[in-house]
Amino acid sequence: GHNGNMDKQQESNATGRTSGTAETIPPPMTRLANPGCLLIPDETGAVSFGCDQDWYGTRWKRQAGCGPNVATNLLVYLQCAGRINLPYATGDKAACMHLMEAVWKHVTPSLLGVHTTRRFADGLHAFARSHNLPLSLDALEVPRKRGSRPSPAETEAFLEAGLSLDCPVAFLNLHNGSVEPLDAWHWVTVVGLTRDPAGDVSLEIYDGDRSFQADLAAWLASTKAGGGFVRLRGE
Repeated sequence: GHNGNMDKQQESNATGRTSGTAETIPPPMTRLANPGCLLIPDETGAVSFGCDQDWYGTRWKRQAGCGPNVATNLLVYLQCAGRINLPYATGDKAACMHLMEAVWKHVTPSLLGVHTTRRFADGLHAFARSHNLPLSLDALEVPRKRGSRPSPAETEAFLEAGLSLDCPVAFLNLHNGSVEPLDAWHWVTVVGLTRDPAGDVSLEIYDGDRSFQADLAAWLASTKAGGGFVRLRGE
């Protein structure tokens, strides 16, 4: 990881009459019910947008730790929301650091980091098994080859499904293309998506010391290396 610093879908038609041909209108915003669960205070009261890989104790972990850090964010949210029961506190930086270290043992970077959605999902699944957590995981690959990539609509639907279940989505960006706020070779946490009147989708992203918006279609069209998304849900 680069170390850089629900609504339900509504049916509607023009006449107001119900019919089998009603158009499905996506909501303008889909967001976690409690994004404040990922606003994590440190000992001074300063708040981080999710855990921060800079909290790891060694230089290598700080450099490569974006994958396990984001995996920790997903667990912190589900724990805060009462969806899973972890043997770890998650209310502040000091508590989350213990969970980050436990997650590292399963979501473990190679020399390339956690550079695939499969490595991330397999590691998080292993952590869940070791703690008797019934978690289901889904991944959406965005290949390097442009012709093999999911469409913006397919990608949006995957993200919407996860967020609508009140579940953060992990986002692996191997190359940020034209989307400036993103860091290359880096995992971040998606907490919401917004749709403008033209239908263009922006992702609301938490990344430790910052929160920002990223244009989904622009990333899909311009990334040179792809990446992908992983969502999980406490059963």
